[in-house]
Amino acid sequence: MFAVLLCGSASGDVLVPARVLNPTSIEEAWNVLRLATANVERLLEEERLDEVTSQIVLCSPAIRVLAQQGVGLEKQAEMDQTTADTFTRINLVARESMAGNLVGAENVYGEMKKGLQRLEGLFEESVVKGEVYACVEHPDSVTHTAGTKCDQCARLRTARRIPYSGLYVKPGQPTLKWSVSAATALEAAKPVKLRLKLSQMDGAPVSAGDLVPTHGSVVHLMLVEERGDDFQHLLPVAGVEPGEFVVDFTPRSGRGYSAWLGVVPVTTGLQEYLKAKLEGKVGTESLEKGEPVDATLAVVEGYRFQLSFPGIGKVRAGQTRMMRIQVLNPEGQPETQLEPFRMAFAHVAGFYEGGETILELHPQGGDVMRDDLRSGPSLAFKYYPPKVGRVRLFTEVKLGGRILTPSFWVTVEE
Repeated sequence: MFAVLLCGSASGDVLVPARVLNPTSIEEAWNVLRLATANVERLLEEERLDEVTSQIVLCSPAIRVLAQQGVGLEKQAEMDQTTADTFTRINLVARESMAGNLVGAENVYGEMKKGLQRLEGLFEESVVKGEVYACVEHPDSVTHTAGTKCDQCARLRTARRIPYSGLYVKPGQPTLKWSVSAATALEAAKPVKLRLKLSQMDGAPVSAGDLVPTHGSVVHLMLVEERGDDFQHLLPVAGVEPGEFVVDFTPRSGRGYSAWLGVVPVTTGLQEYLKAKLEGKVGTESLEKGEPVDATLAVVEGYRFQLSFPGIGKVRAGQTRMMRIQVLNPEGQPETQLEPFRMAFAHVAGFYEGGETILELHPQGGDVMRDDLRSGPSLAFKYYPPKVGRVRLFTEVKLGGRILTPSFWVTVEE
């Protein structure tokens, strides 16, 4: 059994299903408003104004649905005025957020919440507070009744959740427990089967159905050799026993590895990362780590990968920056044949020194659903470093059917 640590995480942009962007009923509209405003409040509390707009705009289609409802002559004037005022305040919250005005955004949002409370009084409480149940595999297959199954795949629908961020999920209390083990201590170039055990906090086993699939798998296992000389991103599959997942692993080093489990529980819809340790056959007592320096150029098999942060100023904690990776082929020409794998043209896993925070990023543009598509020479990411420190960015790209893993070092300043 290994100790578990819930760690900070970051990913790509928040993706929401069509039924969130375009509610088709009063119940759905109120569900979106409740979820989106809770997310706005969390982002304001964390002072992450760059991301507020992506959540507040979800409220506009929902308010439009409410504005179209008849509530009787005695209440219609209040309905019309309040929905009109709410539309205005949604735009003002977005404007103040994009301007970086936290106090202004909080004040306007407070007025918007008062308007929503007035609107609540015009509808039945069961409608305002009702859940929407959706299928994880088919998120637009929804109902308002608990315990029903998807009409497309027969999977049990679960209460719909909207992630508050696709860039960084601030760690809280873990909702899952796990352990990872190998039959023997790790040896370089010697294949070994890893066994993962996942359970709820009460000990109940976690199955694939309890997890939301992301980038082709419900479970992502990232392994980092203690010196950073090897990084592998594996996709375990369900084993024979309840809560068991297994995967084959061939370490390139006999030293120990940090193991990071990446999952999204259906109950929260939020990315969780849990950390454990795999012991190596080579001891760690005499290891001497060199002090890493920032490195923004990596060369792998003749391909040159250049990391940059367009714009003025240094990379600072708590600020979202655009990040680019440019790729040149061995002939020095722009590489335009990056292949999709795991539904993206690249996967970036960043690890802070000290090992308690992981960042995971994917290029902008959403999931890649066709194998024949190609990309390059430039990949763009949104990068949100939550704190000061050095970050090692392991990048996976696919070229000519092979996975290349250039890595970079970036210093995040206050």
